[in-house]
Amino acid sequence: MRTIWPDETARVILRGTDLIALPYRSTGRIDQRRLRFVLPLERPVIVTDEPIFADARESLMVVDASSRAGSRTRSDASSWTASSKSPWR
Repeated sequence: MRTIWPDETARVILRGTDLIALPYRSTGRIDQRRLRFVLPLERPVIVTDEPIFADARESLMVVDASSRAGSRTRSDASSWTASSKSPWR
């Protein structure tokens, strides 16, 4: 079953996270809407390396969609969120 929350409820939930991941291949405008929804939440965002995310690349952690991210990405994300490169530090 798929649950769809009102926007403000989703924002509250997402602001409580350490990290937001958008791990999928680009499908077009829907991805831009998702990205525009999460960027103002001031949480680190990880996305797959897709052209649709190119304009916001400086505010994102980009991973190769074809690689097996696993725990390496988790540790990379932890160091990235703590670094001065993170837009929220």
